[in-house]
Amino acid sequence: MKCVSVVPAPDLVRTGEVIYEGVVQIRSLLALSFVAFVMVAAAPQQKRFEDCSKTARTQRELTTCAGNDYKSADDELNRTYQQLLKKAAGDPVAVQKIRAAQTAWVAFSDAHVAALYPDADKMKEYGSIFPMCVSLALSDLTRQRTRMLKAMLNPVEGEACAGVAPAAGLLPATPREM
Repeated sequence: MKCVSVVPAPDLVRTGEVIYEGVVQIRSLLALSFVAFVMVAAAPQQKRFEDCSKTARTQRELTTCAGNDYKSADDELNRTYQQLLKKAAGDPVAVQKIRAAQTAWVAFSDAHVAALYPDADKMKEYGSIFPMCVSLALSDLTRQRTRMLKAMLNPVEGEACAGVAPAAGLLPATPREM
């Protein structure tokens, strides 16, 4: 068994798409696994999986490392999202669109993980590595989304194809390569 690498497809995110039923189970299983492993495991508390996994000796410790990595990525996403909402506060339309985009991204990330691990009996099919793999997939997706939000938060003056929200002052952080 191995983890499936995450390939982003942000252009596939659409508001209103149906989320697969198994996604709630994945997130619930992940949350329960993470809480149990944090309470029980003696794994190091580094926030990045790459650092923590160097000293982990068991699958439980690796899963805890991955859970910590995902929590760290999610915390950064939430901070960036709140900063973006604060910056756009003067433009209610921009705030509404940012919220809609974030809701769509959450649906996309859940559906993407469900597509990566489609079997109904996750633990039977994917084994004890499954919670770690889900955490790592969500960490990757979350860091990609954080980069997108940071690009909106940190504008580049004069970018003509930015999809500008003038009242909110939102532009991408880097110009597009031509």
